[in-house]
Amino acid sequence: MRNVTIAALVGVAGLCVGGVAHADVAVDALGALRGRYPGVQVQEGPMGSARILYGRPMNDGASPAQAANDFVNAHKGVFGNDGATLGVREHGQGNVGALHNFVYAQTMDGLRVEHAFVSVVVRTMAAAGGPDPLVHAVVMAQGVVAPTPAGGFALDVLTAEDAQNVVRAAGYEYLKDWYDADLVVYFDPEHPEVPAVRAWKFHAADINAERPRAFTFFVDASTGALVHVRNDIHHADITGSVVGLVTPPNRPDVPTNLPVQQPIGEVKVEVVGSNPLVFAFTERDGSFTIPWTGSDPVTLRVSAGGGRWNAVTNNNGAALSVTQGATPGTPVTVNLLPTSTATTQSQVNALVFANETRNFIRDRANIPTLDVALATNVNEGSTCNAFYQQGPPDSIHFFASGGGCVNTAYASVVNHEYGHFIVNERGLGQGAFGEGYADVMSVMINDDPIIGREFGTAAMFPPVGAIRHVDGSGAEVTPNYPCNGAVHYCGQVLGNIVWNIRNNMNARYGAPMGLDLTRDLIGDWSVIMTGGEVPNTGDNSAHAGTATQMLTVDDIDGNISNGTPNFAQIRPAFIARNINVPCVDARVEIQPQATIPAVITTGSQPLTVPVTISAGTASVISGTAAVKWRAAGSVDPFQSIPMTPAGGPGVYTAHFPTLACGQAIQYYYSVQTSEQYQQTTELTLPSHTCGDADSAFSTQATDASTSFSETFEVDTGAWTRTIAGGGSWVRTNFSGAYVSTGANPTTDTTPSPGSFAWTTGNDFISTNANSGDLDGTSILTSPAYDLSNAAGAIISYQRWVYMNNDGAGDEFRAEVSVDNGATWHVGELLVDTAGAAWVQGGFSLGALGLTPSATTRVRFVGVDVLVGNQTTFEAGIDDVTFATLTCNTGPTCDSIDFNGDTLFPDTADIGDFLTVFGGGACPTGTCGDIDFNNDGLFPDTDDITALLRVFAGGNC
Repeated sequence: MRNVTIAALVGVAGLCVGGVAHADVAVDALGALRGRYPGVQVQEGPMGSARILYGRPMNDGASPAQAANDFVNAHKGVFGNDGATLGVREHGQGNVGALHNFVYAQTMDGLRVEHAFVSVVVRTMAAAGGPDPLVHAVVMAQGVVAPTPAGGFALDVLTAEDAQNVVRAAGYEYLKDWYDADLVVYFDPEHPEVPAVRAWKFHAADINAERPRAFTFFVDASTGALVHVRNDIHHADITGSVVGLVTPPNRPDVPTNLPVQQPIGEVKVEVVGSNPLVFAFTERDGSFTIPWTGSDPVTLRVSAGGGRWNAVTNNNGAALSVTQGATPGTPVTVNLLPTSTATTQSQVNALVFANETRNFIRDRANIPTLDVALATNVNEGSTCNAFYQQGPPDSIHFFASGGGCVNTAYASVVNHEYGHFIVNERGLGQGAFGEGYADVMSVMINDDPIIGREFGTAAMFPPVGAIRHVDGSGAEVTPNYPCNGAVHYCGQVLGNIVWNIRNNMNARYGAPMGLDLTRDLIGDWSVIMTGGEVPNTGDNSAHAGTATQMLTVDDIDGNISNGTPNFAQIRPAFIARNINVPCVDARVEIQPQATIPAVITTGSQPLTVPVTISAGTASVISGTAAVKWRAAGSVDPFQSIPMTPAGGPGVYTAHFPTLACGQAIQYYYSVQTSEQYQQTTELTLPSHTCGDADSAFSTQATDASTSFSETFEVDTGAWTRTIAGGGSWVRTNFSGAYVSTGANPTTDTTPSPGSFAWTTGNDFISTNANSGDLDGTSILTSPAYDLSNAAGAIISYQRWVYMNNDGAGDEFRAEVSVDNGATWHVGELLVDTAGAAWVQGGFSLGALGLTPSATTRVRFVGVDVLVGNQTTFEAGIDDVTFATLTCNTGPTCDSIDFNGDTLFPDTADIGDFLTVFGGGACPTGTCGDIDFNNDGLFPDTDDITALLRVFAGGNC
């Protein structure tokens, strides 16, 4: 296992006096950074309050610490305050010491700034020449820094006691335990425009089984305003199985899951009566050695409350403790639990699985602050729940059985609650992120996507009595990003992503190697994770920054732009939850030299496409180039048709299966590289980057006829739209003169005298590209069309799509519904610009596995994720056509490759056909027969007519 260390350091990255930060500071600093490091990628959070820099190596240094400090001193203005005072808070190492994370805390007036931080990731790698064998380069930086208040802070007028009295008067007088207050600077990263204030920070709690309550308060030291209340009780309505000493995985302590005897590691074994106390902790395999002199018999004691990494307290009866006589020099077995009851079993389970969770992370992300005995409470006087209390002191709590629920001290529940403790020790916000990360601990440790198996009755927790199913197998629909529901529900976004990464790793490497690699990935990621979408908070358990972080720790050369070893396993898991992951430069480039139309109207002709494959950072494995295909809408494995070398190096011919009329297939191109990285490229939907294997379609027919068409020249009012935050779909008249901004259309596509089209904004009198463009999400929806007789219907349209925020969440979607809008299916998706031009788009309903109906609708969706003038999004739609595929049931003609030289369409085939038709010899020796139309009549001039018609793209 890889071992990572995070240690508290005393260091200073910037010693300058804090100055007033302005809105343009970050913009200017970012421009300077981009000029110095071309190609660096940027992700911004809400209102520009958080920024992640990644994608290429930036500055380097003689050591990881020097590289990080130099970067922070030079570029901290990127995060909003070029005069910020920053000091190193922790230093983490991962990937066998090749990965370093330096986390800097901000101070103002000598006080710690809440929520402010900068995280700098440095990778150590082999140098490309030069005197030093290694280079230490910054490959990622992320954070949020508080601006210095204009004019400085107001004077403090409240004492700590005054602040606590303010809170008591605000309705918290029922809290029993009040703790000392400290002065801090409170800063809200979700609202960076609100100036930071000096505040008293303190904790108060009332811990009881029925309704535990604990809060951290922040009171403005100058005004007495209660600026923030943090709930420090984090419940988790989850359950799981028990592993270790008594209960087998992965189910709770129930009669159908009989206990088994297993070693208990990392528990204290003490010599009774020794003074000072002599003891040792068992190793993970349960063995122990206590240094001792003398040969007289002694008495040993072991208790569930003596865990090395957690101290169990039984809240319903005596604590579990046993004694055992031993003779020095003779091995002895101490049985902590020879027989079990519900109250004793829960104590051992909590001991074993809290230790287990700590070790899971400690083996991969060795965080010294986890090296404490976490207070662990079991058999508390309530039912159907468990929770983590954010301290001081930190603690986890588990309830007795009852109310239709089992005793909650078992594997996945304990793993989950300890996961909250890890989040807290990293200084991150809980919320949906805390719930998601805690679920990930259970999923990874137990290799089980079900959280809380048999937690309660099926009626209470449908469908099978478990709390959550992060694989989507439960009754609850798996949420997508962004998620605005309850924290436990939204936490499933992260849990589902990690489970899918595990599945993708197993598919590539097999089990258990795939699982081990996923566990290592999560361990390394735990070193640099920054919580929710706004760093250090808990909103949105997973987001684009999460993907960037995981790819950064998966990377091996400091440049994720050329791919990472498991890019193809990580990216799809995020895409499935609606989190866009920018494509990377291919390690090998596959470039088709011809475009296959959505509908092929040349009968059942075989189809070939010339393809060029160019090696990038990896070499192509000979004989692996292939076309992968399967029937549209199928979930069967893709079939493979090898490509044929055709000429020079990297030149191939891709052969497609011969399709029956109306048949639709799903296809992509594939090749294996020396790095065992499968690069795939699809044709008809190039906006689906990185080789999504389900995004390219082709269908074949003998003809296509129009069922309905819409040019938008007449305003029927039948097409409807939604309004976005700024700009929207509008029916635009292009009969006047329109100024081109470089982003917007200036004409429609309907032949003259047509002049109308739908666009996302029509304020084109300005040369500002953001004037009148879309901000937010707007939808243009058609009326219902009767396509019930349009078997194999296809939808085509002219589209204009321009966006300059590629890969950051902006997108254009064309969608279709066959149930009058109840459900929608994506026919075409663009996530990067199609250029400032009108382009024909379209898709086949058959290719989507849909049957046209009498209530078929189409809609066009524009999404601009950054509202305002930060980015430009322009789209247009015109000349929408609903067509019907027609299959000719008449004669079937031969292939137009008459001479068999594999080149077609090729005029040599016509000449060679006429030569043979006239009685001459076949010039190639591989010609077909002259009964081209297969009507049984030859020589027959109808064969010549059929050949010329099919050659021109017509029907047989």
